[in-house]
Amino acid sequence: MQNIPDLEPLVRSTSRGDRKSEERLFAILYKFVHAVIRKKWRGSFSDDEISDIQLDTLEKLLATFRNPEKAEKVLEGGRVFGFVHVVAENTALDYNRKRGRRDKVFLSIDELVESEDNPNWESKAGSAAATPDLSDFILGGMETTRILSQLDGKYRQVLELRIGGAEYDEIAEKMGISMANARQIHKRGVGTLRQKLIEKNKSVLSELSPSQNALLRRLYLKEDSNELDSPVTEDEALSAFYAALMNSGRI
Repeated sequence: MQNIPDLEPLVRSTSRGDRKSEERLFAILYKFVHAVIRKKWRGSFSDDEISDIQLDTLEKLLATFRNPEKAEKVLEGGRVFGFVHVVAENTALDYNRKRGRRDKVFLSIDELVESEDNPNWESKAGSAAATPDLSDFILGGMETTRILSQLDGKYRQVLELRIGGAEYDEIAEKMGISMANARQIHKRGVGTLRQKLIEKNKSVLSELSPSQNALLRRLYLKEDSNELDSPVTEDEALSAFYAALMNSGRI
C-alpha cells in the first residue's frame, strides 16, 4: 500500500488541542473506518447500519485521541491504524449484539409499510442509501453549527441528540416518538444539512471530477445532468466535496 499517511504527528497535535490537526486526522480516519467496516460487514449490515457504526467508531477514536494520556498509550503501541482497526471491529461486533437484542422488540424501518395503523409520514418514507453524515463533521469540529440552527426544531433536536452519542431508542424515548421515526427524522435532517451546505458552496463543486460534480448537482441542486448512470457513488462524491471544503478552509 503506497502513500500511507503518518498519523503520529496528527494524533499528538490533536491530544494538545490543535483543531486543524484534529480535522485532518478525522478526514483520514473517516475513509479508513468506512473501508474496514464495509469490507467485512457489508453482507451483514445495511448501509444505514454501517454509517451508524462508522459514526460510533469515530466518536470513540476522537475521545481517545483528544485525551493526552490515552493518545500516548496508543502511540507507544506503534500501530495507530492497527488500533483504529480494532476499535472499528469491536464497535461493529457490539452493534451486532445489540441489534440481535433489539430485533426481538423493534421492527426494522425497512419492514415498515404504509397502513391505517401506521399513518405517520416519517414511517411512510422509504429508506435511502447512506451517505457521509454531516453530523460526523460537526463531531469533528467543523463549522456547520450555524446551518444546523436553521433547521426546524424536531430535526435539530434529533441531530443534536445523535451527535451527543444518543442511540435511536434513547432519542425516541426522550421525544415520545417511535425509534423508526427518530431514525427517519435524523436521515431527513442530515439530507437538509447536506443540501444547504452544497447550495452555500456551489463554487467548490468545480474542484471535483466532472462525474462527482454532475451527480451532486443533480441530487441536491435539482439540475439536469446528461449522466444517467454515474460512474461514482453519492458516498464518493460527498466525500470528495467535504475534502474540498476542508482544503479550502470553508468548514
